[in-house]
Amino acid sequence: MVLLDAMMPEMDGFTCCRKLQALMGSDRTPILMITGLDDQTSVDRAFEAGAVDYVTKPIHAPVLRRRVRRLLEASWAKLAGEELTPQTPDCCYQVRYLSKNGTVAYIEVYARLLLNENGTLRGISGTLNDITERKQAEEELQRQNQILQQELNQAADYVRSLLPRPRLLPIPCCLSPPQDDDQ
Repeated sequence: MVLLDAMMPEMDGFTCCRKLQALMGSDRTPILMITGLDDQTSVDRAFEAGAVDYVTKPIHAPVLRRRVRRLLEASWAKLAGEELTPQTPDCCYQVRYLSKNGTVAYIEVYARLLLNENGTLRGISGTLNDITERKQAEEELQRQNQILQQELNQAADYVRSLLPRPRLLPIPCCLSPPQDDDQ
């Protein structure tokens, strides 16, 4: 991340920002422009030059910390998304747990390892999703399916009971060994 003042002695921050973006190409490092200029034209120039955010002076430390953190997190998320490859191992778990109010809830944990070019672990990227409603709907569908299967079996048994039972009729046959015609 680059924190860049718009008003500098040798080169103004807008020109410097453009030159930095040209040097970095597709590997863009986030640039946060800091300046005493708060007019719309200056704000527009900063974003046109490639800055990703703009903070005016006087700087309020909590605001600056929050902006820097947000930009770094966005940059890390972007890098994580770009560097995931099909060869990167990933995992997905569904976890059932008892919530504070005593109900059963579910979360899905999805994680993917981020590896360096040499294969060493650089980090982990992932998400946690509340899937309670989906799991409850799946369980209800499964319960309804079991009920339907039982009703179908009962209906099939009832239909079979209405059909006439086949009677076995004796078929005459010869149980003696065949006669040899040569004798």
